[in-house]
Amino acid sequence: MKVVISGSFRKHLQGILKLKKELEERGIEVIKPDRIKKINNIDNPDFVKFEGEENIHPWILEREYFNAIVKCDAHIIYN
Repeated sequence: MKVVISGSFRKHLQGILKLKKELEERGIEVIKPDRIKKINNIDNPDFVKFEGEENIHPWILEREYFNAIVKCDAHIIYN
């Protein structure tokens, strides 16, 4: 099973990452978020970026998320 976890990374990142870890420990593939180490996004502090996404435009990152949602078996909204 492939899942995507969505929610406010700015408000709930630690909870989202905890849920990601718990799901993966149960053998569920979390396709988004696919990274766990947050970086300091100086250009736009309200938009959370992860290590490896430093030079990727937010629009492209959002498009990747939308594409993952289309391909997943379940979409979890963390609030």
